[in-house]
Amino acid sequence: MASEAPRLRALFRGQVTTDGTLIISEQSRWRGWLARHRSRVITVAVEPEYQPRSTRGNRYYWGVCLSALSEWSGHDPEELHEAFKRMFLPCRTVSMPGGKTVEILGSTAALDTKAFAEYLDKVILFAAENSVYIPAPGEIVEVA
Repeated sequence: MASEAPRLRALFRGQVTTDGTLIISEQSRWRGWLARHRSRVITVAVEPEYQPRSTRGNRYYWGVCLSALSEWSGHDPEELHEAFKRMFLPCRTVSMPGGKTVEILGSTAALDTKAFAEYLDKVILFAAENSVYIPAPGEIVEVA
């Protein structure tokens, strides 16, 4: 059996204008890539840009939200994190060989900035419904 050639993949950032035109950010790199692949059949896939959750948002979640809720509930932050994932993130079912199915919890690490902000809003609303005050990020003064 002949081995397949490795699949080449190039990523290019761009923006779609209001009239629907795609503008590639790095024009010279884009033209160079196209020039190197003349006469080849290619597939072009377009998807919205993914912005992973920020480290600042993650620090706020663990250092402020989960800390306040931990103090209130008596549970450690890791336990609360697992509980909130179960409460607020979709689960998926994985079929194992032999027919057994396993439920997998969602992951906050896989969330983009928008989805993570929505998740944080749910955690903060839960806190508010239980009379736990979570200061907004702008209210927090970091002490060195």
